[in-house]
Amino acid sequence: MNRKKVLKRILLILLITVLSFSLLSVGFSAVFWPALFPRNDTTPAYALSYDDIDHHAYPREKIALSSTQGELSAFLYPRDSAKGLVVIAGGIGSDCDAHLPEIVYFLDSGYAALCYSCTGVGESEGSSLIGLTQPALDLSAALDCAEELSLPIVIYGHSAGAHAAALYADEREIKACVCIAGFDKATQLMHDSAKTYLGLFADIEYPFMCLQNYFVFGSMGFESASQNLSRSDIPILLVTGAYDEAVPYSCSITAHLNTQNANVETLSVDSENRGTHTAIWLSEDSAAYRNSLDDDTDNIDKEKANTLDDDLMKTVTDFFDKAIQH
Repeated sequence: MNRKKVLKRILLILLITVLSFSLLSVGFSAVFWPALFPRNDTTPAYALSYDDIDHHAYPREKIALSSTQGELSAFLYPRDSAKGLVVIAGGIGSDCDAHLPEIVYFLDSGYAALCYSCTGVGESEGSSLIGLTQPALDLSAALDCAEELSLPIVIYGHSAGAHAAALYADEREIKACVCIAGFDKATQLMHDSAKTYLGLFADIEYPFMCLQNYFVFGSMGFESASQNLSRSDIPILLVTGAYDEAVPYSCSITAHLNTQNANVETLSVDSENRGTHTAIWLSEDSAAYRNSLDDDTDNIDKEKANTLDDDLMKTVTDFFDKAIQH
């Protein structure tokens, strides 16, 4: 057999191998994707629920929002002579009560509030959480409702909700956004997380992950929060935690800001207890208390686990007040 035939055979084998691997990877991504984002119908044992607060002081009205995967369970907390409406954009898997301590704080500060359970959570429809970009589509549904209420709108977003808030900062009728522990790009965060478990194999599978992400969300699944903020002319406050492992600093919106926008402010929480993904808004004592809990802990003191950091929350409300008065 001459060298040309050998070379052709080797190239053919390589081509077949590459094509076979590609087809298997595409199929694997399509099948495995829903398993990465299953429904979430549970809440942490330390989380507050509406039954834990004064219903008379904080009445709410149940409403339904129409998102891309079906109806979302939502609640509107009205306030007499409200100075604005805070839309709570929770992270992927968040339900209506995920940020209840902050909602109470906003209500006490003179704001009305709108919250919702994300797709695939609690009473909201959806067979799964769909993916990291779905909270942006859910937030769009919430803003459709908010824009009909004739109040100045501000957004308090966390994680995927913070990413979502940044994407709409220059498109919707929004006065200001506070983005806590938000990631810049969904694909970068997924790749970073996959490398933790799969190492080099995550790099090999990255193109197929991106392809599946495109199948699910189209071009929106690749949007950069930081690039969008560079075009925004509304006040934005970006808050990061120095010990955030879910959205490490390298994946954060703050890390990818590449232009000087005078409307964007940044704040870092450096406390080892508070600087984690879901403790940034907590007091030092509450964050430490949560860290001391384990799965077998009984008789959890919910009040102790949900005390807010007054300095941070005052910074947030002052930021909103200034934006609305501008």
